[in-house]
Amino acid sequence: MLKKIKRYAIVLAAGCLLIWVGLWAARKYAPPVYYRIAASVTGRDFVIPGTVDPVQIASPFWRGANLEAIQRKLAAAASSAADGSGKFSRAARKIRRSVAAGASSAVAAVTGEEPAEIPGADGAPAEEPVDEGPDPRAAKNEDPGYPWGVLVRDADFFDPQMKKLGTLPAGSVIEHMTVKKLPEGEVVSCRVLRNLEWKQRAVVFFTADLVRFDGVTYADAPRKERDVVIDYCTAAGKLEALRAAQQPKRGKNPYEAEYQAAKAKHDAFQKHVNEVNSKIRWANTHDLPGGPTERARLLQEGRVLRGQQATEDAAFKPIRDKWADWEKRHPEQQWRPVKETPEMKELQKVVDRLRPAALQVVPGLP
Repeated sequence: MLKKIKRYAIVLAAGCLLIWVGLWAARKYAPPVYYRIAASVTGRDFVIPGTVDPVQIASPFWRGANLEAIQRKLAAAASSAADGSGKFSRAARKIRRSVAAGASSAVAAVTGEEPAEIPGADGAPAEEPVDEGPDPRAAKNEDPGYPWGVLVRDADFFDPQMKKLGTLPAGSVIEHMTVKKLPEGEVVSCRVLRNLEWKQRAVVFFTADLVRFDGVTYADAPRKERDVVIDYCTAAGKLEALRAAQQPKRGKNPYEAEYQAAKAKHDAFQKHVNEVNSKIRWANTHDLPGGPTERARLLQEGRVLRGQQATEDAAFKPIRDKWADWEKRHPEQQWRPVKETPEMKELQKVVDRLRPAALQVVPGLP
């Protein structure tokens, strides 16, 4: 009996773990699915994080189809009644009010809740919609469907084996996928938007170079907030790059390659010497499988290596000395004040103007 109870407990724990993993994956990679499940279980409505459009309210499955049909009817009626100027005529507003009133009643019938007050449904003038027009920053090809982000500074990007492929400027748009921790830092695999086209090849960035938005794709991001973050990061990143370009850069040590090759050879020799000396110390206090013969061989090898030590050191010393002398004569340069150019002053004005709005979207932006 006890074994049966234990078996049932293990099965129940495994089932709960699978459910938890499934919900976690849904919340990370398919937020609409996750929040519809949450709504169906709790009976509450949830707004998908990162969205502002009421069309994206996640209701229970048995309610979602009805609400979506109502919303499509509203959109179709509004678009068919709009004139060529993008504004809505008096007849169009009448159609919208009648459809809105019907939609409100339909929502109440489906959800069992009191219908919300809809502007224009009672005959009062409805607020005119804002027609933003075509999106000049819309991608030309299909959105990859991952959460979006933007580079906050000029950043190197790499292949999955962390081989550097190039550098992208601040303000570049990405959609981020899997995150991985490496000894060098946390990295994330991304798709990049270049010249308004999503590139098929995924590349890797350090997360410290990005600001990421979870739960919303680039295509679905609110345009105003999206654009202010991109414009701010572009201007601030370019300003930072111009200031950094004025700082003195130390050249590469001309003896670097020669020094590294000589050092690798000297280090390998020294490692072998240390291994032989360690075996000799062991042979002095323990019996070796080869007996006295093995001990005598080790002692002879030690004597030979001691004779070679002076030769190896003498060959390595001049290379090491000229490398170290160059390093001493070319220390890391100290930061020096930046001379503000007209371009930098204009960029600073742009940064100052955009910063308040950008910080409202992403507090803590650099």
